[in-house]
Amino acid sequence: MRVRVVCLTVLACTCVFAQAVAGGEIKPVKGKPGFCTPSLDPSEPKCKDRCKTDANCKDNRKCCMSGCGQKCVVPSKDDCSVVADCMPLTCKRIHMPPGACCPVCKNNGKSKNCKKNGKIYREGEDVPDDDPCMFCRCDSGEVVCAIMDCAAPPCEDPFSIPGQCCPVCNTDTSCKVGDKVFKDLEDIPDENPCESCICSRGEVVCSTVFCDVPQCVAPAVPFTAPGECCPGCKDVKQ
Repeated sequence: MRVRVVCLTVLACTCVFAQAVAGGEIKPVKGKPGFCTPSLDPSEPKCKDRCKTDANCKDNRKCCMSGCGQKCVVPSKDDCSVVADCMPLTCKRIHMPPGACCPVCKNNGKSKNCKKNGKIYREGEDVPDDDPCMFCRCDSGEVVCAIMDCAAPPCEDPFSIPGQCCPVCNTDTSCKVGDKVFKDLEDIPDENPCESCICSRGEVVCSTVFCDVPQCVAPAVPFTAPGECCPGCKDVKQ
């Protein structure tokens, strides 16, 4: 999945959004917590790496690929690869705030704050939204949002967690029947003796037992004992 940034000005589109507009995927670098962010650094013929790993960076900074080699940057707490689209910008000068997934307008050094629900947010600061699928940020005095894009979970019956955008798979493979919990692949007793049930990856799966008719020799006759499914032979007194 890639981050797509839409430019509405010629000047903005002359910038190389490393790993974003260029088509490269943004992947978190192993090491310090956080995620690498897109870069506005212009591409140069002679690029030099300013770091090799996160260990070369001070504080919480991560070693990430920029438009020109690798450098230490402030990581984002959000995975920028799940941001479907950055909001289009109509300004001529743009910049990437530290730890941001999307660029914002640059107002000649004059920052414009945003106000939402009585709270003030600074330029480039994340703005929480009631919808967990909305990724919002303060941009030039306005709250701009992008919709997060969720990949399809690798399971048949994913479920949603309150406060989270993307559905997840159930990792609990146990089954609960009444007040009892059965482990995965454990037999589950049923009131019907002809039903054979088992716990399978969090679901109770049952199958019907089919019985053969016993070939009894007289004076014995077919007889099904209480709690049994299939009949046997029982002698009948003359």
